[in-house]
Amino acid sequence: HCTEFDGNAFLDLNILHPDGQFYKKEQILFLVEDNYKKPLKGKRKVNILNDVHKMNVNSANAFLKVLEEPAPQNVFMLLTTNVNALLPTIKSRCQIIKFSPLSRSEIKSYLIDKKGYDTEKAKLVSYLGHGSMEGILDLDFEAFMEKRQKIFDILNSLLTGRGSEEVLLDLYKRSRSREKFVEYFSELVNLLSLM
Repeated sequence: HCTEFDGNAFLDLNILHPDGQFYKKEQILFLVEDNYKKPLKGKRKVNILNDVHKMNVNSANAFLKVLEEPAPQNVFMLLTTNVNALLPTIKSRCQIIKFSPLSRSEIKSYLIDKKGYDTEKAKLVSYLGHGSMEGILDLDFEAFMEKRQKIFDILNSLLTGRGSEEVLLDLYKRSRSREKFVEYFSELVNLLSLM
């Protein structure tokens, strides 16, 4: 079973992620339908929902059906970084277990010892984790460094006044699409916070 878990091939384990910005109702309806099916290999079926705070009202209401009448062989693990974003009706049906985030030194040590990062790279990348390894291991470090350099260039332009018109014009062009602008601006702020 452990080998199948590692290869994401264990038939009684479902790991779900939001489809885009939110969970889609269809993803949750799959759990509703699957709720009454017996496990194929193990004694229980385990359903792990990552970023469960990204359920919209429709998907959350569909999920309530499963939480109100779960089959005895099912286990649901709802993972979130914001328990307050869950509907009260979902929270009231769950046992809440809090985990502490990893420290930057724990992330840094792991990257050095297990992944072979050099000390400076591990130190920089450990700031990106926000207490979690998720996303760090898939990080394109070269692309990150290019973005970081772009931030330095933007700051330099704004501070010196040279090229600031281009920076402001670029921000104006991006503001036409709210989602893209918010994504871009959030990334800028996150990179600035690392500096």
